[in-house]
Amino acid sequence: MAEVPMERLVARLDIYMFKNQGLESSSVVVNSIEFINQILNTNSSLEVTSMPTPISKKNVSNIFLGGTTLQLMPSDLSEIVPENAHASFYTYRNIVPDATPDANTPYIRIKALFNGTSYTYRGYLTDQGQTTHKYSLLHNTVYRVMVMLDHPDNQLIIKTTPYPWELTSSEIGQDITEDDYQLQPYNGDDTGATTGIVQFPYIANGGTHNETSYANYSFSLTAPAGAIWTATLTNGLDFTFGTNDGLNVSKGIARDEAYTIKVGATKRWSGNPKSTYFYITAGGVKLKINPKQSNGNRQFPGDNDTDILIRQTEYK
Repeated sequence: MAEVPMERLVARLDIYMFKNQGLESSSVVVNSIEFINQILNTNSSLEVTSMPTPISKKNVSNIFLGGTTLQLMPSDLSEIVPENAHASFYTYRNIVPDATPDANTPYIRIKALFNGTSYTYRGYLTDQGQTTHKYSLLHNTVYRVMVMLDHPDNQLIIKTTPYPWELTSSEIGQDITEDDYQLQPYNGDDTGATTGIVQFPYIANGGTHNETSYANYSFSLTAPAGAIWTATLTNGLDFTFGTNDGLNVSKGIARDEAYTIKVGATKRWSGNPKSTYFYITAGGVKLKINPKQSNGNRQFPGDNDTDILIRQTEYK
């Protein structure tokens, strides 16, 4: 007797929604979540990695009557199980061939109220680990989609993790270890990061620039799946996180790609030295981003494993 393994032709998306830890005192209510570009037809061949022609698709919504109030992103993800998902959607394979979004790319659209004010958020769905077909949704896969709403930056942060349909256990809920994260100077040679010095104004290419220079860092947290990190400055009056691609990057979700964190001064040099400490937490615990190295020195200014000292000095 021959044993024939069976595979599902569809994918399932389980959507879990939370608000950022900084919104503890804010009311965040989600009214609807919409899955855009659900694929309705298939060529029924598991080996073919192309879309059927013509493509049949539609948008499908999950409406929350009266709204659903979001809870804070938990540090313990043991309750992130399918029966607790805010919404689940099914789709046949949706393959984006060029690793860039097109008219058929799947994404979600969320309508929410922040303290009574309406906002609409949109975020593409990606198959983590894909490089050729980054925005593809493959068959026989359950996608755990962690969605975190943030404000006032108006960010929608999405972490999508694929699991084989038959998988019953995963790394969800594991503790973060020192092997799971790394903080480095941006591109490995950022002077502001290694010296901990920023200036406003500053000199570049022989000219004065009426803006801040930055301490630029490359930070990666790769596990456990769904873990949330937050960067903090102890002196938020005189220092701030800079923008990267238009976003104020000071928080994120575990992923393979590194984030860029920029720290700069908020005010022009006044003759009085100013300083702040910069640290990163995940699950409410400070990460050891500045430990002593084999030579006994720390990579960044500071006197402990978790806090980095950043100073504003006079430009010369």
